Amino acid sequence: MSVTQAPNRPTTRMGQPDWWLLAIAAILLAMGLTMVFSASGILADHQFGDAYYYSKRQLVFAAIGGVGLAFFASMPRHILYSLQYPILIGVFVLLVVTLSPLGIRVNGAQRWIDLGIVRVQAMEFAKIGLVMYLAYFMSAKQAIIKTFNKGVIPPFIVTALMCLL
Repeated sequence: MSVTQAPNRPTTRMGQPDWWLLAIAAILLAMGLTMVFSASGILADHQFGDAYYYSKRQLVFAAIGGVGLAFFASMPRHILYSLQYPILIGVFVLLVVTLSPLGIRVNGAQRWIDLGIVRVQAMEFAKIGLVMYLAYFMSAKQAIIKTFNKGVIPPFIVTALMCLL
């Protein structure tokens, strides 16, 4: 006798990855790393004595991103769904902080937050937060997506507010 899982029960295991999507992302990553080296190799050699300085930094950030990808891909979907609104609120707070006196101006644009050891751009978190929110909204609220007031206006307002900030 075999035990089967109920069809509507959410699974906690990661499903089969989309290999085509991962391959395309890996190709784009390789092209980006090549472009970073191509555009900054001579400058890095003059400034730091290491032509690979910026390429190595970019590779470290790509590795951190890969670990983040593996972590979030293995996380159960219901946990990600429960984090959507706190993440969205946190992103809006970060965007407002960049416009306050706590934000710093770099190259004429006030888009950065100085955390002491590193400077971050809130917009980078906003991109991830917006994609996660829209993915959640489109998948969890499929019944209301076809209505204009409840299916189009809320994601449009959230996107517009992020663009405004």
